[in-house]
Amino acid sequence: MIKTLIFLCMLNSSPVNQIAIENLLGKSIGDAEKLFKTDFRIFSHDIEKVYFSDFPESRELYDTPYNSILLHLDESNNIDVITIHFTKYVDDSFYNSITSQYGDPTRILAIKSKDKIDEVIAYSDAGEETRSITESRLTMKEVTLKENPLFIYWIKENFNIKILNKKGFLSTSDLTFRLPTEEF
Repeated sequence: MIKTLIFLCMLNSSPVNQIAIENLLGKSIGDAEKLFKTDFRIFSHDIEKVYFSDFPESRELYDTPYNSILLHLDESNNIDVITIHFTKYVDDSFYNSITSQYGDPTRILAIKSKDKIDEVIAYSDAGEETRSITESRLTMKEVTLKENPLFIYWIKENFNIKILNKKGFLSTSDLTFRLPTEEF
């Protein structure tokens, strides 16, 4: 039995539309373009099968603004991952809405410890440091929503959902739907 779960989503400042985002998994990019009323374009010529659409106008999901959607296609050119990028950190209202739709999450995780493994520093032609990339190993712990989780995820029968909260100068969140996998 396939359960149809519905997301309430406002598109183009129009009345609320019911969108079953997880039902796009296994479908073509054309189905996503129709549903989201946008064109997706290749994200990078260096990265195969990743497409995106960004939106100059305000769009919302659970009253939380988002500005782009990334799609990853499998070897048959069907969607296997959908990521919605929110312009702010998801709040209690968003969390309450998504849990009322999908139930309590399977896990809520925050960083317990962070161990630096390696660091790579890039330099300009003038020899000035331009950026630094640090590889770290994270140890996670179970937390509640009030403890600033990094990940919140649900493992469903036919799909998985993950929220990645990125706190910092521009605190944002990503909501990802994907076909079931061991590496979520």
